Amino acid sequence: MKKRQKSSRVSGQISSSGETDFYSVKINKAGWLTIDYQGLSVEDSYIEIYNYDLTKEYCRTNVYNSSDTAPKNHTDVLALEPGTYALKIYGYGKNVGGYRVRASFKAANNNESSNNDTFATAQNLNLNQTVTGFLSEDDALDFYKVELKSRKTIRFIYTSYIRDSYFQIWDKDYIETFKQNVYSASEENPKTYVYEETLPAGTYYIKIYPYGSNTGRYTLKYEGKVLTQKILVSGNKVVTAGKSFKLNASVWPGNTTNKELEFSSGDTGIATVDSKTGRVRTYRAGRVNITISAKDGSNKTKVVSVIVRPKKMSRPFGYKKSKRKAYIYWSSVSGASGYQIQYSKNKSFKKAKKRRITKRSYVTISKLARKKYYVRVRAYVKSKKKYYYGAWSNRKIINMRKN
Repeated sequence: MKKRQKSSRVSGQISSSGETDFYSVKINKAGWLTIDYQGLSVEDSYIEIYNYDLTKEYCRTNVYNSSDTAPKNHTDVLALEPGTYALKIYGYGKNVGGYRVRASFKAANNNESSNNDTFATAQNLNLNQTVTGFLSEDDALDFYKVELKSRKTIRFIYTSYIRDSYFQIWDKDYIETFKQNVYSASEENPKTYVYEETLPAGTYYIKIYPYGSNTGRYTLKYEGKVLTQKILVSGNKVVTAGKSFKLNASVWPGNTTNKELEFSSGDTGIATVDSKTGRVRTYRAGRVNITISAKDGSNKTKVVSVIVRPKKMSRPFGYKKSKRKAYIYWSSVSGASGYQIQYSKNKSFKKAKKRRITKRSYVTISKLARKKYYVRVRAYVKSKKKYYYGAWSNRKIINMRKN
């Protein structure tokens, strides 16, 4: 056989009718062997790929109507185990002439046992271990073994890069208990299936094999499920109406298997929340409870109270009602618990007096001097004896010196 150099293109010549050229290609790791064949003046030819002793044919391809001015190209990609492989090239019938051929290789970087293709030789899979497997033309079946010493909730995370494959669970008596088809995967678009179950103590086997002649790699991870014990929330939970913010929530412990959380609002009139991201959008003043729930089956929840402060109010209205009285009124604020009014003879509100008003949006101020007064108002939300104020309105001037 002629020695085949990987990743370099070799020119060959079928010089006489019936001549056959052989090349050998050696690969040291499991992976994908790519053979690029180009028919030139040979016109019609065949390329075949075998194991080294020519007892197994992997593929056979006809390459027709080639020429030096219009070459025909063909590519074969095979998932193969380490070893030496043979290429056989010959003309169809009496065709003779030139061609070119090239081999290249990509390693699968798998680390599963080389003989894990039966129940008896199943590879032991340990807790929190991830293995990369490879289903090839000559090794299309892998077994793994898991020993559970006690009843436990476990997860097997199977990520397939194989077009179509199967994931199965078998018990200690070699009886199939579960089967999952994983279809339409590829190297560019892998598909992941998660098997999660509470199993009694015992021995279990995982069997992975392709649908039909599909080949390729996969990863398999075995982990014990860690449930959420507590939901933690940090950051400010007081916001002005109309603003948005994100609730920073996380689960404890940090190695919880499924850290997904779901958010919901107790009053969507006050605020809504994105169920996945925890982003809160507020609409009006008030207090709203946001419920955060773990999605891992632990039934853990956390209720967070969000205070939505009123917006800055519009400037109040008012006029002199009598020599020493003034009447002040304003537009009510939806969701507000009440209002605070402030009035002063100083426009900077030094030594200002304040009054808190509930259940109405007006007030009469008495015992005023015959001076010019500055008045402003703000709304508030009361929660658990604490007041949360919005911004002060612009000031209103009331001149008590006028008759």
